Amino acid sequence: TLIFTRSLQVMKPHVPLIKFRKGSQESTGDLRKANTIHGSANKQQMNTVTRELEDNQLPLKFRRLPLGDREIEAINSGGCI
Repeated sequence: TLIFTRSLQVMKPHVPLIKFRKGSQESTGDLRKANTIHGSANKQQMNTVTRELEDNQLPLKFRRLPLGDREIEAINSGGCI
C-alpha cells in the first residue's frame, strides 16, 4: 500500500493532448467546480436538446460515396471477393 499511496502523491493531473477549437481547460474546470457546488441545479441547465442529422442533410463533402456493384456483391456474399 505504500507504493500505491506514493503513486497517488506523485500523479499529475491529466492534460489532454488534443486542442479543441472552442472552449479551453479553464472553461471545463469551471464547469466541474460548478457541478460540485450546485449539484442538481446545474444538471437541469446542462440538459440540452441536440438534433440528429440524417445522411441526406450532410454537406456533400461529408456524405458517403454510393456503393459500387463490387462492394454490394461483397457485402451480400458475406465477405471479400
